[in-house]
Amino acid sequence: MGCGARDREDADASAVRIAAPPEQGGERDVLVVGDSLAEGMASFLPGTLPGWRVRIDAEWGRPLGEGMQILAGEPAPPAILAISLFTNNDPRDVAALEAAVRATARRPGGCAVWATIVAPPYEGVGHEAANGLLRRLARAPALELELVDWARAVQRDPSLMSDDEVHASPAGYRARARMYARAIRACAPG
Repeated sequence: MGCGARDREDADASAVRIAAPPEQGGERDVLVVGDSLAEGMASFLPGTLPGWRVRIDAEWGRPLGEGMQILAGEPAPPAILAISLFTNNDPRDVAALEAAVRATARRPGGCAVWATIVAPPYEGVGHEAANGLLRRLARAPALELELVDWARAVQRDPSLMSDDEVHASPAGYRARARMYARAIRACAPG
């Protein structure tokens, strides 16, 4: 499964509450929470966002619930959250994914960036339902959500992926960082 964390206990993402961003400042401040895919783009992302404060909390094999607990523990999260999670979860658990996306994209004054998933099927189930959900939520007017459509990018250019079919190639991590940077800038006010 993804990066190897499907067997780790995953906290219930639907029960997580994420604080609203501070009232002032932080327009060029982003917190990235993710798994090994976020870890892989960590050396590229800050360079794609000059003048921004970019904090990255990434860990190999991190499941959705663990990432959401990290966000819930942030006393004053920035207005922009960039999330790279769900690769290490059972792709059938779209309810937990939806709850997590909504929790991050409904914060007053906040915006969230999420990415579609590319990974081999888990127990015969692919990520089509999760990716379809993410695309639908990105069009929902009640959510402040920007989508990095990593699955479509990989479909157009398979060289973005490594041979393990989960992680990006070196060029893929650079491309993923550029895609995240575009989405992060789209979240920024003005």
